[in-house]
Amino acid sequence: AGLAAALPLAQKCLDKSDRLFSQKTKPVNFVNQASMPLKICLFAEDDRLCVVPLGGVGGACVVTLDPGLRAQLRPPGTGVRFQLKVLQPGLIERKLYMAHVHRGASVQLRSHDCACEG
Repeated sequence: AGLAAALPLAQKCLDKSDRLFSQKTKPVNFVNQASMPLKICLFAEDDRLCVVPLGGVGGACVVTLDPGLRAQLRPPGTGVRFQLKVLQPGLIERKLYMAHVHRGASVQLRSHDCACEG
């Protein structure tokens, strides 16, 4: 009985370590090449509404980047592909565009589109 109980626990530990390793070694990298600040939010690939970003409204997958600055986001969970929403920050945020990104990608943000490498 002890060995049978240890196997599921061992698998859970392996799954968690794989997830954490992937989050740590494959962040999504962003650089703001626009001439204005940009707010970026990551959502699950299958999120149809894209209202609450991964990690919550003020969570780890939301950042505002001033021109020329860089950021790394490490989305929680095991997802590999994500939806990116780029907004013009302000009292009333305006959506500029949406794109798909994946873990380990480098994304060059511009004011009306982005380029994804990797």
